[in-house]
Amino acid sequence: MRFKTIQLESVDDFLSVGVAPVENMVIYRGVSDARYDLVPSVGRWQGPQSERAHFERQVFEDFKSRALGYVTTQPRDQWEWLFLAQHHGLPTRLLDWTSSPLFALHFALRDERPYDPAVYALNFSYAVISHDIPRFLGEDPLAVTEPAQVVPSYVSARVERQRSVFTIQPDPWAPLRDRNEMRKYVFPAAKRRDMLRKLQYLGVTNCSLTPGLDSLCKDIAFSRNVRLNYGA
Repeated sequence: MRFKTIQLESVDDFLSVGVAPVENMVIYRGVSDARYDLVPSVGRWQGPQSERAHFERQVFEDFKSRALGYVTTQPRDQWEWLFLAQHHGLPTRLLDWTSSPLFALHFALRDERPYDPAVYALNFSYAVISHDIPRFLGEDPLAVTEPAQVVPSYVSARVERQRSVFTIQPDPWAPLRDRNEMRKYVFPAAKRRDMLRKLQYLGVTNCSLTPGLDSLCKDIAFSRNVRLNYGA
């Protein structure tokens, strides 16, 4: 796969080169550390290779059996269960993307980390499925045979608000690959807060993407130049 890394210094740089109009839809993924590859969360499990499939299946089945007491509307199929699990943080073979480059940039910048953040941009060359996913990709999302881009059923308002899409791949332990060139826009860690201020000016904030008191507090703290270290 062709892969192009582009060094940028600001939101304005990104707006000028990273969001140019294209014929087909481009999707974006922000990462807090440019060294991160496109490996889904379940693929970060470091157990024996022979146990990977069982581990992934068991985690998913555990979620489905134990989540029933917490959902008001039961998902209609295995795909909706997987979207719900991904939405709430379960390790899955889905990778989160968004159709908004500025949203992806915010996700890359929002964690206070000493590493250079990055945004991946991809014009996905495989199937893009926006409805009746089981018909096109099969009933079992853990048995897909080739990569695909799927538009999730909107299990929450947040998914719609963030203009979320997912990619899924046959081997979640391998980095996502595509036939088209992928771009990775890398930004200096030292410019993280300046860029977040510019995004705030443009209306892209924690509250605009994930409304709630937690996000409100983060936005207020940031606007008052308070550094929050939730890992302490």
